[in-house]
Amino acid sequence: MSSQEAYELAVKGLLGPDGKSVPILTGLRCIHFQPPNFTLEVQCLNETQKYLRKVVHEMGLELRSTAVCKGVRRTRDGPFTLQDALTRHHWTAADVMQAIQQYRSKKRSKKGSRTLTDKAVLQTSEETLTVSQENEADKEPAIAEVQCS
Repeated sequence: MSSQEAYELAVKGLLGPDGKSVPILTGLRCIHFQPPNFTLEVQCLNETQKYLRKVVHEMGLELRSTAVCKGVRRTRDGPFTLQDALTRHHWTAADVMQAIQQYRSKKRSKKGSRTLTDKAVLQTSEETLTVSQENEADKEPAIAEVQCS
């Protein structure tokens, strides 16, 4: 397959990377503890519910006990929070379009405010450093609450 053919398939969404990236935990915090129950806030990249349940199980094993995941609730996925979520009765074309427009306007306003700080960085630093900082800011991890006992 030529690179042009591969590009055209990728643009259509028919071609992508083989397999999924390895999950990475970037943060773990106990936000509620009332023995034997506890709730964790987990910040991670490329995770699944199955992976989070396995992490809780392994925590129990490390503590020479048992830990069972009672529920997983995603509170943020990249830039999207629970406030951005649409309930089932809002899954209409008009509501989805409105949510997309709100997201784009919020993203534009954030980008505008970030551009001012980036210009200040440019005066004291190399341009490549600023670009890499912008790219890293776009890679926000997902946050999930995991209820355990």
